[in-house]
Amino acid sequence: MSSITPAGAFGFYAGLCLLGWFFVLGCFPETAGLSLEEVKMVFKNGFGIAESRRLRQVKTEIKKRQKERSRNENGSAGV
Repeated sequence: MSSITPAGAFGFYAGLCLLGWFFVLGCFPETAGLSLEEVKMVFKNGFGIAESRRLRQVKTEIKKRQKERSRNENGSAGV
């Protein structure tokens, strides 16, 4: 215990935290914008990082199409 300094202990702890942060970024999927049922589907067969990305892309495309459709409907209603 006497051979490690407070700065060394802090550096060791900071390094472990950094490694943990990279682990979480690389191994856990982003579930923002997904419903509870979709999150359950993502975690059904492991971590599901690719499945999470795919679901989020599909939802974003659907939202874009809905916005375009509503713009077209509003634009044609005024003519």
